[in-house]
Amino acid sequence: MLKTEDKEQKRVRAAFDRICLLYGLKNHADLQRHFQLSNSYASAAIKRGSMPYTLIEQVSNEKGVTLDWLAKGYDISQIHSEDMEQVSTGVFKGLMKLAKYNWIDKSYLTPEKQETLKSLAALVTEQVEQELQRKLARDAG
Repeated sequence: MLKTEDKEQKRVRAAFDRICLLYGLKNHADLQRHFQLSNSYASAAIKRGSMPYTLIEQVSNEKGVTLDWLAKGYDISQIHSEDMEQVSTGVFKGLMKLAKYNWIDKSYLTPEKQETLKSLAALVTEQVEQELQRKLARDAG
């Protein structure tokens, strides 16, 4: 019977997976070879639920990613304003399509009313960002 991993073991496994992703490694065995670690390094750390902080610090320095992202998989600062601008543009374009296909009043296709749609898109984008931050905080806890 296979034992399921507890929350800490899953976090440690995910940290090793993120390191593999950064270095283009296929699995934990490749990671161990790449960093000249013992053959059981990853599996032992996962089994103990012991975060490999020394390795995480090394990877953070080499790859320029945050310690939080490596250890926890998130960094609220990674929700960049440029990303949210793209979300807002996508929401605005979606609203324009709704007007084009008569799901909302066609008058919103006029330049004057488009400002209203842009305001609505900004409001929706703000809500999306808040929900993402809430999710990241929940996942971290």
